[in-house]
Amino acid sequence: MSIPEQPARQPSSSWDRFADGLRASARWIEEHEVSVDPVIRAQGVRYVGRAAIAALHHEVEYADPLFPQWFRCIDQVNNWGGPNVDNEYLSAAVDPSHAYHVHADLSRSAGLLLQSIRGIWHLPEGFAVLDDWSIDDFKLNDDGTLDLYLGGPERSDVNWFPLHPEAERLWVRQYGTAWDEHRVGGFSITRIDDGPLTPAVLTNEKIAEQVDNAAEWLAGAVRHWPSSLLNRAHPLPVNSLPKPFVSSQGSAQISYAFTRLDLEGPQGLAIELDEPDARYWSFQLYSFPWWESLDARNGLTSLNHDQLVADPDGRVRVVVSVEDPGCATGSTAAPRRGPC
Repeated sequence: MSIPEQPARQPSSSWDRFADGLRASARWIEEHEVSVDPVIRAQGVRYVGRAAIAALHHEVEYADPLFPQWFRCIDQVNNWGGPNVDNEYLSAAVDPSHAYHVHADLSRSAGLLLQSIRGIWHLPEGFAVLDDWSIDDFKLNDDGTLDLYLGGPERSDVNWFPLHPEAERLWVRQYGTAWDEHRVGGFSITRIDDGPLTPAVLTNEKIAEQVDNAAEWLAGAVRHWPSSLLNRAHPLPVNSLPKPFVSSQGSAQISYAFTRLDLEGPQGLAIELDEPDARYWSFQLYSFPWWESLDARNGLTSLNHDQLVADPDGRVRVVVSVEDPGCATGSTAAPRRGPC
């Protein structure tokens, strides 16, 4: 008895599923309890569009580990996951069975974290941070550039590290804290083994698989980030910053402390602390409940250690408020609700 041949995966069906996901995501936002606020609802509808673009970038346009390209995976438009406005975020697909050369100009950079990851943050069942390096792990060239070799045979004459056997992507956080001085450097990545010289011809099955992956990415992004903020079982403290902690889903070299602003009328939140003993530290504001960084291009939405000045007693004081209270040290123009 012969087995009927299974129909090939069709891109049109994948696009139908992607479109259904878009509609479902928009409907989920419109029907959510927070959407009684028209501003939050409008931001949510915009967030769906931004997440759709980011999903296609991750899963379709920049998904080939044989011919990887760095791309800006988060910025003021591709805005998700509570990003740091002092960072440039880059990502590139990799395959641990291959070897890569990364070149970067860090001569005017304030620092660098490089990770390999499996999956993506908002699909937590399969996500993991695998490798976690900082600029201190690398020896820079005399001109401030970096040449880094990942995977392949071990080498002692260069910056070489093995790639974790489950690595799917590289993830860069490049820091710029003095905005008039620091510049993010150009990055390149090249596969350097004996693999194919040209990309494979795109097939219906491959693009259908990629679009299906993008649909899953989109659904996770739309629901995970606001749900994490609205989680009643594990709510963020209101108007109170807890002790910083290291998250297994971030970097072992970053400590986080989150609060949820809930201000009435002219109220502000005064934050006072000893100056941290850290290479970098900052205060960041985010949209409620979408975890987008606020519009840093057109307003004061964050303050870092290069922008803040300690008072004569050595304490750092920051005020978060809707209106500028006239602080000498630092203040940020905040919405009345949202993560900080």
